[in-house]
Amino acid sequence: MNPRPLVPTLVSTLISTLVLPGLCLLALACNGDDASPEQRVERLVDDAVTELRAQVSVECDCWADFGHTSRSNCENNALAIGPSEVRCTKEAYAQEPDIALDYLNCVVPLEREYTTCINQRLDCSDPNSQDPCLDDYRIGMDSCIVLPPTITRDLDICTE
Repeated sequence: MNPRPLVPTLVSTLISTLVLPGLCLLALACNGDDASPEQRVERLVDDAVTELRAQVSVECDCWADFGHTSRSNCENNALAIGPSEVRCTKEAYAQEPDIALDYLNCVVPLEREYTTCINQRLDCSDPNSQDPCLDDYRIGMDSCIVLPPTITRDLDICTE
């Protein structure tokens, strides 16, 4: 009977103990189990902002049809969410991080699905081409929790 070779076992041990945790730290994608609720909220806000920017990018494929002078004009006018708005949004959610997590864990996947849907369906010559995407988004939002007024008031202030 041949013993199992040591090298594959050693390699798999090194990968699982040294490489994978390092990749998790680099990617910040290891479920966030060690992250505080506040840190997870911040990451989800960043994810939501990324999706909103991606949606604007898709929408601005039709910049001329939407009455813009250029793609960059469309992108600049459609969503001007800068660092101060992002910070304000994170602060609003930080008031009640557990509630914010429940909400954002519902909303961020919906934003991703919406981005994918409009990317697949957008037809610049058909203003109704995105309607199914909006319908799906609204149905999904109905299943999300409602944020308390303390958070919604502060979120409204962030976008004034």
